[in-house]
Amino acid sequence: MGATKKRNLTVCLFGPVTASVNGLDTPISGKKTVALLLYLCRRMGTEVPRETICAMLWPDSGEEQARGSLRQTLSVLRKSLDQGQGGFIGSSKSAATIQGDSLFVDANVFEAECGLSTDEKIALYRGDLAEGLSGVSPEFDRWLETERRVMQTRLLDYLGQVLSRRTQNSGFEDALATATRMIEIDPLQEHIHRNVMEILSAQGKFDAALRQYEKLSALLQQELGVQPDTPTRELAADIRKKRNSGTVPTTTKTQPPAQAVEDSPQAPGKASLAVLPFKVLSTSEDALFFGEGIAEDLIIELSREADLFVVARQSSFQFQDEQIGAPQIGDKLGVQFLLGGSIRLFGERVRVTTHLLRCSDGQDIWAERFDRKLDNIFDIQTEIARTVSSTVVGRITSHDVRRHSHRKLEDLKAYELVMRGTEQMHRYSEDGLKSAVDNFRAAIKHDPDYGRAYGLCAQALAYHIWLYLLEDNVDEPVSLANKAIQIDPADSKAQCALGFCCLIQRKFDQAQFHFEAGLQINPNDDLLLIEYARFLLYFGKPDDSLRRSREAMRLNPYHPNWYWNIQGRCLHTLGRYSEALAAFEAIATPPFYVNLYLAACYKKVGMEERYQEARRKVFELKPDFDLSYYTKVYPYKSKAVSDEFFETLKAVLDG
Repeated sequence: MGATKKRNLTVCLFGPVTASVNGLDTPISGKKTVALLLYLCRRMGTEVPRETICAMLWPDSGEEQARGSLRQTLSVLRKSLDQGQGGFIGSSKSAATIQGDSLFVDANVFEAECGLSTDEKIALYRGDLAEGLSGVSPEFDRWLETERRVMQTRLLDYLGQVLSRRTQNSGFEDALATATRMIEIDPLQEHIHRNVMEILSAQGKFDAALRQYEKLSALLQQELGVQPDTPTRELAADIRKKRNSGTVPTTTKTQPPAQAVEDSPQAPGKASLAVLPFKVLSTSEDALFFGEGIAEDLIIELSREADLFVVARQSSFQFQDEQIGAPQIGDKLGVQFLLGGSIRLFGERVRVTTHLLRCSDGQDIWAERFDRKLDNIFDIQTEIARTVSSTVVGRITSHDVRRHSHRKLEDLKAYELVMRGTEQMHRYSEDGLKSAVDNFRAAIKHDPDYGRAYGLCAQALAYHIWLYLLEDNVDEPVSLANKAIQIDPADSKAQCALGFCCLIQRKFDQAQFHFEAGLQINPNDDLLLIEYARFLLYFGKPDDSLRRSREAMRLNPYHPNWYWNIQGRCLHTLGRYSEALAAFEAIATPPFYVNLYLAACYKKVGMEERYQEARRKVFELKPDFDLSYYTKVYPYKSKAVSDEFFETLKAVLDG
């Protein structure tokens, strides 16, 4: 018999979703089937839990009905793609995947580090992701909208690189076409409108340049209620002078005016930051590459944070060689903070030093040093970028809270209220959570369109209801979180709140969906990671939970005190009582329930004196403590795991 001919599958996700096997189109029938293909392709090579897919595509169906629908849809998809030969769609009782060495997915190649040039990647973008696909389910539609935004952002980055190259080469017409395409994707990119004005002016098309300015002015007024920034107004005035004076551009290949610094002033309700190129203190070419890579990765990671405005690379990298101070750079870029650092390679090791500067006075508000082995330069870049980005967001938040803590509540803006509420929420005390909810509600009243305030209010309110009222009625937090997602589908905090609410309602499939959706939006959200760890603990995966909790704490070395509780609970569940004690004991002023966990672990390791002291504190802090309430509200999926955990607590109460 002859060898089996290799089958090639090509899936195009840009524009309407299409698939072809060995060059022949393969029709994919049914909206849910297309949605399933799209979701599996975007997680290509990963075994996606069936619970996650069911929660994504059939959120309103019962568990058995949703699983049946998934089986049928997988069968339809397998028949379309595998055509009876198998190979592309893999599935087990617990998961499904799309795989294969001969599988090409345009969207995945578009954003991957591969051999394609920027122009070749741009050519792949035939239209928005899954163009025309909508109305699958609220959860899927929100996920798809986020994916489309991610792809559009990547496309704008690629187009920005092309625009810079074409502008430098005086390719005016090509540059103009590129800039026009960027404006079509995101009409509010003021610096690109300036590019268009500069290109037209350099060609002597002054009237066209001024029409572009008027178009921008009308758009900003209509959409944001603001006028163009100062550099744009100054450029328009300069173009008017040239037109009135009869200035004629030279016919030689003169470069148009240099691209103006992207002077986007601090967005309302956002802290603002620029990442400067990291200085290279070594002669190695690898160090130069590493330094640029660290800075670019930081920009990408920090840009995921919804409440942080991060200046684009093209703007902040202009200050690579300029010897001016933080106040001047901050003024030019319109930001409050600068993040910079240095890279030094020595032998098989690398040292990365980072510092965060306040632009108003140039003062350092945070600094850190990372020493690593140079085993894999790309893993090191990613690790440092994620750790720095999470820490920097926390530091800026902390700085803003301290800066405004002396002011009266009614004088604070919505953003400042959210910053104060966030700090109070992380105290995890009853009074702290009540105050956090009050601040978040005040922020919503001040700015009814502030999505982050709704999401955090949902989280704090759910904490208070579950931890201190010992209830699982979270209808109001769910409503608040859904409002947050309606305002901003890319808000990871809202997904976190919904995941937590679904967990305490024991809707495990939906909880997993929301946590994973949030992590797709922002994998560096330490609050989301620690809550995902809590979910995994109750879901019956304490090992995975422990790994996630440590990841959250590594991402944010200045994490809230209560993160230790989740790690301690994981270790307690795993029977690693001495390690659990180390985690619980790291909690300053532990609440009554942590003293209960401490007592249980002390009893297990035979530390009688400490056991008695922790037991006494439980009833001192909570005289009416009744363990039966907790057996009802702790949302364990497995009764066996729940019973084993509560047995250790009952042993404390029995003396």
